[in-house]
Amino acid sequence: MSTLTHRTLGTTLVAALAVVGAVVSVAAGIVLSGTIDVDARLGAPSSYLTVDAATTTFLLVVGAAQGLFAWGALTLGPWVWTFGVVTQSAGLVGAFCIGAAGAVSVWQPGLAGGIHALILAYLMTPEARRAFQPLSARRRARRADSPQT
Repeated sequence: MSTLTHRTLGTTLVAALAVVGAVVSVAAGIVLSGTIDVDARLGAPSSYLTVDAATTTFLLVVGAAQGLFAWGALTLGPWVWTFGVVTQSAGLVGAFCIGAAGAVSVWQPGLAGGIHALILAYLMTPEARRAFQPLSARRRARRADSPQT
């Protein structure tokens, strides 16, 4: 049983997905907050994007958490696995609630929910659990795996 001491392709792909999720969530949060008036630019009626402050705040917080998770995944921080499971679960539930409320078009919660689900699925693999162990645990496991001379 090998122990990871470097970032794997799966970890890198998950970090890339998290960056995409962060950009989508932050962009949606900014647009829905009314900071940028996309209604007129898209030719949509002014009541098209009506959501409450809690929804926009949630999107901005999830986007920031996704960005932090992506950075942690790239650096293999020992806190990333737990942080990822908590934030991806919250993001998945939030995407479902936002989609069910019909506050935004279907693509945004669908894309966000898909990203959260993919990241959660990866985090549940043994490879991911080993990758995000504290460095001391990885060293101990590597010593246990190596043949004694």
